[in-house]
Amino acid sequence: MLKDTLPEDAFDPSWIGSYRETIDVIWRQLVRLNSNIYALEKLFAFPFALFVGPISRGFFWKLTENALFDSCVLIIWKVAVDNDFEKGVTLQKFKGRILKHLRNDVLLKEFKKALKETDFKKAFPIYESKILELRHNYIAHLNLEKHTKPTSQE
Repeated sequence: MLKDTLPEDAFDPSWIGSYRETIDVIWRQLVRLNSNIYALEKLFAFPFALFVGPISRGFFWKLTENALFDSCVLIIWKVAVDNDFEKGVTLQKFKGRILKHLRNDVLLKEFKKALKETDFKKAFPIYESKILELRHNYIAHLNLEKHTKPTSQE
């Protein structure tokens, strides 16, 4: 029932526009993330060893790889981790807004059940700490120690 329900039937009428805007923004970010990951997978799988000379995997491809990777980390940060930025929207914040604006108790119960089955909150902390580490020490900030004296794990 939940997946077949139209927003007009589930939410306060005054919030439907905000719901649609938020879904669109998050969807575009996730499409971009998925596209970046797809491109990285293709880049990693490409048989550069077949080429010799200027076409071999060099500066351009490494630069491309780094840019796609950084972009993926930042998209995950924006959509799933950055709950502290007041004007930002994350999946967690959006979930809270959905719970606040659902006006049908049956749908609310189904939504909570779906959230419990997905268990995003329990599974994500493993990834959240890695995204936080990458963002804070390598992408958004320049941690000198991490760049000059990395551990073998780093």
